[in-house]
Amino acid sequence: MLSRLVACIFLLVGVQYCAGHHCITASPSPSPSRGPSGPSPSPPPPWYYDRYFYFSNRAPVTETLKKVDGFVDNVDGTLSMLESIEKQILHEQQLRINASQPMKRKRGRSNKFPVRFRSPSIPFCNLEDLEWGDAAGSMFLATFNHTTSIKCVTDFIPKGKNESLLHDLVTNYRRQIDEHAFDINKEAKSMFLGPDTVFNYPYSTKTEDCQFNAIAANRQKGAWYLNVAITNMHKNEHLGDFQRKFLVEYVGRRGSHAKMILRVNRSDGEDEYRSDASTLLVFHHGPAKPDFFKNTFLEDNVAVIRALDKSRHYSEQVSDALSPSSISILVLPLFLNTLPIALFADVSARTMLMYAILSDVLTTIPLFIKGVELITIGSRSRIAAITRISSGFNGTLADVAAAEVYVASCRSKQSVLPKGIGFVGISLAFLILGLAAEVLAREYVAYRRRKLM
Repeated sequence: MLSRLVACIFLLVGVQYCAGHHCITASPSPSPSRGPSGPSPSPPPPWYYDRYFYFSNRAPVTETLKKVDGFVDNVDGTLSMLESIEKQILHEQQLRINASQPMKRKRGRSNKFPVRFRSPSIPFCNLEDLEWGDAAGSMFLATFNHTTSIKCVTDFIPKGKNESLLHDLVTNYRRQIDEHAFDINKEAKSMFLGPDTVFNYPYSTKTEDCQFNAIAANRQKGAWYLNVAITNMHKNEHLGDFQRKFLVEYVGRRGSHAKMILRVNRSDGEDEYRSDASTLLVFHHGPAKPDFFKNTFLEDNVAVIRALDKSRHYSEQVSDALSPSSISILVLPLFLNTLPIALFADVSARTMLMYAILSDVLTTIPLFIKGVELITIGSRSRIAAITRISSGFNGTLADVAAAEVYVASCRSKQSVLPKGIGFVGISLAFLILGLAAEVLAREYVAYRRRKLM
């Protein structure tokens, strides 16, 4: 499953490679050794043993997708966001270091007061998740032969429109992979029967329906790369062990791709590395899921929780708007429109027009506005985008970094759009009815006068 796809690669310590149909097999488990107290069995091989294969050095996944209109720009935009987030975290770390130092004094003709550094405005190193950090560290060792220790992991929420921008970038990225899964399968000659990707993974509560997407990324040698993968069968199918397959690459700026440095365990015990791997074939089981570094239930995912909170806030607004008291306040004044002033007073046409504006129009405006508000709420989803990213912890750039970006969109199950349209229609109907009633009443009064004369 995709949830373990990258996690498996991250935990990789011994890999098999297949060049075409020829495989280089990792060395078998060593024979039991005899210790002072008798024979001690060798430890069992890792659970991912014999599941990873070198597939290609041609990057067929990236080469296919970079021909898709807008894909390269979308990747570059996402990578720019990751770079910006990493810089902001390092900047805030430096501010924290400066703020913890003794107050500096700088006096001069234009500065008569001591200078204090401001406190950081965003949290960092706010996630204590050893499993996530260990998985990311193992990834660099397994796929890039780089040893690192991740000590700072931050859940970062972009401010303002940047959150919506990041959500759209990730969603479009996943959509483009999903739409061209068959093209990738054909180019890679992977012979997947039903190539698929994890796109718009569904999640529902009693009141909201949500869609979830995620991407994984890593930075090495100063450049960020996004994980890109397809699987061999529909993502929701529960497949047996070794039947779920994934084709994996890392795509960088302007359609470039990362070169993985993969280790082969030789029978003589020596390590051998292959540094030209662009594509990895992974064998697994079960359905494909959207998480990468570790298994996480969607109800515990930070982006899903944030999107649900936003959606529930608007659902509460809808419930308030549709309560009996709110409807009474909005609807009862409309019946004043059915009482034309011409029936009760002898007024001129100008006075009647002013009354129509002050009465008929103003009494319908609240219901009309509430209807437009309900239409807006019913036609939009509430989005969230959160980046989980590793970094240094002292304001300096770490040699490598890993990240996951979670995005979610949720909307209420309650059918709000028809109610909003109904509110708008009722308000306009009463407005027309009120104006027509004024005209008809004036004509009726004039007719009665002529008849009496």
